[in-house]
Amino acid sequence: MLRYPDFLIVGAMKAGTTTLHADLGLHPSVYTSDLKELAFFSSEACLESGNQRLYKRHFEKAASDQICGEASTQYTKIPQFTGSAERAASIVGPDLKIIYAVREPLDRIVSHYVHEFSRGATDLSIDDAVRSDKRYIAFSSYYQQIKPWVGAFGRGNVAIVVFEEYMRNRGRGLRQLCDFLGIDSSVLENRGAEELKSHLNHGSAQYRVEGAFAKLITTRSYRAVRRYVPENIRKRVQRAVGRRRIPSDVNLSLATRSLVTQEILADQYSFIDLLGIDSDGLWEQWRGGGAIDSGVKSISPVLTARPTH
Repeated sequence: MLRYPDFLIVGAMKAGTTTLHADLGLHPSVYTSDLKELAFFSSEACLESGNQRLYKRHFEKAASDQICGEASTQYTKIPQFTGSAERAASIVGPDLKIIYAVREPLDRIVSHYVHEFSRGATDLSIDDAVRSDKRYIAFSSYYQQIKPWVGAFGRGNVAIVVFEEYMRNRGRGLRQLCDFLGIDSSVLENRGAEELKSHLNHGSAQYRVEGAFAKLITTRSYRAVRRYVPENIRKRVQRAVGRRRIPSDVNLSLATRSLVTQEILADQYSFIDLLGIDSDGLWEQWRGGGAIDSGVKSISPVLTARPTH
């Protein structure tokens, strides 16, 4: 049966979307697309009926009693890609569930840079890259990125996953996601920690891709084809052609950290207000430079709309 998805994992880039995609796929009532990063709604090509049929085929193996979903970080990459939320609402309808994963903003930027460096997309230092490419800061501006999705589907249909908290209590976070999606969470109680651990995305490759292959993977043709190549195969090829080991201690300078903090300060407070939580419960660790403060109270891994009375 050809159908549209029931939920989307829309980002953020380098904030655990691969892990969420895999974890939800463990549930017998959930079918997640074999391929990640379909990015269907990120361009107006999704409005064409032929492309819509091709997109639906990613879910045709789902059973009639399963819900379907996919994960694409392009959906929260404003200003590089705009209009995704509006197109999804127009095509799928207002009941689509949205999952948005976030992580400490500066950590996300570092991981983003390592990703770009590993595929040969930049030769700049991390400080120079962040100062010259506004996408690093934009993709960590979580309120700006999720606002269109809340506007299109309502806060009640949007779940925010705080990835650090999710990984501290992964079973609880997964059960909360099940509740959000309206499926039975009790069937996951027998899933052990080792099985969940096996689905963890361990991040960017340790080796930088160089030479002709580095040029190839930055082309539009490669980006069009890569979504049909399983991630484990892509990583195997990258390890085979990688030539230079990526330093393990990549980090932002204090000056650049200060710049980023000032750039996203207003956005982060708007995001905290959207979440409806005490700011000291989440971003105190961010104000302190990214180190987790054991004195900060723990919050829920998954944050949904506050009930109205």
